[in-house]
Amino acid sequence: MFLAAAMGPWDLSSRGVSQPSTATNPNIRTEPLHPARPIVVAPHLAGLAAPAASPGFLFFGACRRSGTTWVASLLNANPQLHIRNEGWLFNDRGGSFDTWLDHDRFNAWASGPEARGTWLRDTTPAEAARLMQQAMLRTLFQEATRREAWKDWSSLRWCGDKTTMFYNSNIDALATIFPPEPPAAGSPRSPARFLSMVRDGRDCVVSNLFLIFREQRWDKLPADARPYAMRAFEFHGKGVGKPIPLFDPPLLRFLIHEWIAAVAGARRAAEIYGPHGGFHEVKYEDLIADTPAHLRDVYRWLGVSDAITDARLAEIIDDCKFENFSGGRRRGEADPLAEWRKGISGDWRNHFTEDDKRLFKAVAGSLLVELGYERGLDW
Repeated sequence: MFLAAAMGPWDLSSRGVSQPSTATNPNIRTEPLHPARPIVVAPHLAGLAAPAASPGFLFFGACRRSGTTWVASLLNANPQLHIRNEGWLFNDRGGSFDTWLDHDRFNAWASGPEARGTWLRDTTPAEAARLMQQAMLRTLFQEATRREAWKDWSSLRWCGDKTTMFYNSNIDALATIFPPEPPAAGSPRSPARFLSMVRDGRDCVVSNLFLIFREQRWDKLPADARPYAMRAFEFHGKGVGKPIPLFDPPLLRFLIHEWIAAVAGARRAAEIYGPHGGFHEVKYEDLIADTPAHLRDVYRWLGVSDAITDARLAEIIDDCKFENFSGGRRRGEADPLAEWRKGISGDWRNHFTEDDKRLFKAVAGSLLVELGYERGLDW
């Protein structure tokens, strides 16, 4: 654990230093800690300059293959934003951000009368742990920004990370460390917001499978879906072998449920962050149809729109267009194993069989209707 060594026990008596006691040190409290008190600036400190405010934390989540890498590029082109792509602060490798602090060792200190009577006198152990976790990430973000010549930490409004799937599946853990409500005046805590992106689930499952083909991470698939996925890869990925449909039922069902889980995580994020204005969602299809309008909406939500003229907005969009990331291919020109594969909406029609349609309708047809992608199940 990152803080384990720093927070180990110290034997002060071996160094000739007596341990503090409540009998000799009146500053140590032993009574139960009262709830955290509001921060009040003493009169003799009121004239001092306040430290520069840190940028807020921005977390950006979605289902894989929803267009988030494109949007992250559009956001990062704004000088008041610093967004990095797929930092995996939450992940499936046992090293998610919420585990970086050794809570057992921290609580061994925080539960003692010394801590509760001094540094935790006016706050709770839970709030102190949250501040420490935020400080770890803030320090990492700040140092990364310092080393990136074209970004200036003091000018940023928001700094954050885009990671598909994992933020959506860990939204409650994220909100525990980065609460949705704005921090109180004088608080060292930075605000946090959640940006969500949604795409037609039928396009998501198609593009997601081509990503699996590209990475060849067959272990990420359930056992009953792997054999067919490897066969489909030969024809649809490599262009060899006998033509077969893109999906079989186990493979398609697995990918549909991944999309459903991502949408459910976004809805949970809206419940948590939405009431405080900390949630915004953009549809991939809307962004393709009118990139300037919907990008401007995201900028306004983040409070970074005024500094971007319409002319500069057009430059940002042109710099981040599909052709610049695909090696010159236009939207609609596919390279099955490229990271920027095709870049269009509605590509599912080129791959779904009638059996695929029936399965998708049975598993997630109603969700497509709720999200506005269909009016009914007669597609």
